[in-house]
Amino acid sequence: MNKQQRWIEAIKKLPAWISGAISLVTALIGFSLLLQGERQLGIAILAIVGAAALLVLCAYLAFAKTPPLVAGGKGVYRFARYRPWGLIGMGFVLGFVVALLLSKQNRTFVAGAFLGAETSAAIPVQTPAGARSSAPADAPARAGTATLDSPSGAAVTTRPGEGDCFDQFFSDVPADRIKSAEVGTNEPQLLIRAAQPKDVIVALKFTEFNQPLGAMKFILFPENEFFKVISVVDTNCKEIEAFSNTSGGDKRALSSGDGLQVRFGDREYVLQLIYDPGGAGEIWLGYFQPSNAS
Repeated sequence: MNKQQRWIEAIKKLPAWISGAISLVTALIGFSLLLQGERQLGIAILAIVGAAALLVLCAYLAFAKTPPLVAGGKGVYRFARYRPWGLIGMGFVLGFVVALLLSKQNRTFVAGAFLGAETSAAIPVQTPAGARSSAPADAPARAGTATLDSPSGAAVTTRPGEGDCFDQFFSDVPADRIKSAEVGTNEPQLLIRAAQPKDVIVALKFTEFNQPLGAMKFILFPENEFFKVISVVDTNCKEIEAFSNTSGGDKRALSSGDGLQVRFGDREYVLQLIYDPGGAGEIWLGYFQPSNAS
């Protein structure tokens, strides 16, 4: 084989080399994201790469041919014995992908993986399956009260530099896990996205007309599907014990959907935390309302 022929053969193989390199790099990126805690994006990338690789393999088994033995002739199928299985495999992969994408939950998962918080904000808020979404009868919403101190109504990040004691109270919590809840919130608000770690401290700062009432820190135990209250403080960041689980039992252990009744100053409030393990695996604030028991 002369030099020109070797170049021609190399050029013919170039698309396969490029495709293999892209697949390898994409897979490495997916594994890297998984190791860095971006589970949702990493899983989505690996699933896409795996489906594409399986589809290409099946297509190769079904359509690969040998070179023609004579000029102008036609080759024969290289894997004639396995060609039916290749065609069946292609149909299975395509059907499986279409079936997955027909599910709104799966489309939301993929969109959230690649677009993150922006997509989550654009998707209409829905109550996670099996959770109680509305405020209890003894905690009516007050007309004219903002749901959260963000114009969009979404939970917002409280960052250092507010000039109050909460800067110190929140010092051990990552900035993207510090949220603010205004009295009157009675629709589920997303606190922690599916792509974020679940077993890391979350903090909530409670406000009324954007003035602080108090704050709390809690952590989720996803394997057991319950929240553990770490601490609750008043406006001076002094720890308080005047709170209880409306379902009874340990006041610091809340199952998903339980209410936490807490006294700030001379008034009592009730809030709900929701974890949706059967869905996207997100953490929500169900509501934060004044309690008629106060």
